[in-house]
Amino acid sequence: MGKQYTLGCISLYDGAAAATHIAASSVSVDANTVVSGNDSGSFYEEFQSVVGFDPTVNFTSKCVAELLSWIGLSGQCVGGAFDVTRFDVITRRIADCQSALSETPHIRDRFDDGLLTLGSLGVDRNGDAALTVNFDAITDGTNAPITRTDGVALPTPVVAQRFAMGLPAFDGVTYPDTENWSLEFGISKTEKSPSLGSIWTDSIGVLTVRPVLTIRNRDISKLTNALLAAASASATHLDTKLQLIARENGGSYQDFGDAVHIGITIAGLLTPQNIINAASNQRATNELRISASYDGTNAPILFDLASTYDLSPP
Repeated sequence: MGKQYTLGCISLYDGAAAATHIAASSVSVDANTVVSGNDSGSFYEEFQSVVGFDPTVNFTSKCVAELLSWIGLSGQCVGGAFDVTRFDVITRRIADCQSALSETPHIRDRFDDGLLTLGSLGVDRNGDAALTVNFDAITDGTNAPITRTDGVALPTPVVAQRFAMGLPAFDGVTYPDTENWSLEFGISKTEKSPSLGSIWTDSIGVLTVRPVLTIRNRDISKLTNALLAAASASATHLDTKLQLIARENGGSYQDFGDAVHIGITIAGLLTPQNIINAASNQRATNELRISASYDGTNAPILFDLASTYDLSPP
């Protein structure tokens, strides 16, 4: 029987080469290999070449505060000259009850250069918040963008966090009946292409950041006649706030007065999207959207990763 593997963790290294190992709920590492043909008149392809090899990583984690402390709204470069010097994906080997595992049976995929960017952050009323992160690997000009080592120990300790939905406020109005919300960070990046004489991408950068928040709410009266008539309202960092409550391991929630929760403020344009979505014998909902924007002073989204929980936001 062959070897079998499952998700391990992801690791980020700081400038002192110290690693923080972070729990993830899903990871996908894609090769994005590009093969070109001869485009001849032959019935069968007669000449094929690899013209691009562009590894990317997409992972989802509940460790929202930890990851946001590493990756900002405009992304985080990875490399020797940056705050994050290295990025690892650890895949854990599964014991198969046929032979005992060694002390180092796991796989490490290492990325020494590239760009980490935020994908989306969302939470359901009765679930945990989850953050998706994207990574684009590049070459340092000499080495392949990914290095695999088959035979590593499982890292310890691994950071684990969980956050629940807290009471949000939009345009100065609290929404206690919010069903869920999703924040798409809307990051566009430069087009990737290999350097001359190579199949590896050698540069990547952020072009624009256009966050959009979508809110699904059960109290459809919050969508007032005034908001419908104007079709929009202004959201500011002073009157619009999302909150995530830190769960406690072995308990329920961490103390609301402790600075361990997450506060997120948003500036932009609040608009109705879905006025009523209803079906027989089911609760009706509606949907609002905030297209975040620069207010002249602050970034469209501000994160407070050491916030107390506010029972009366904003």
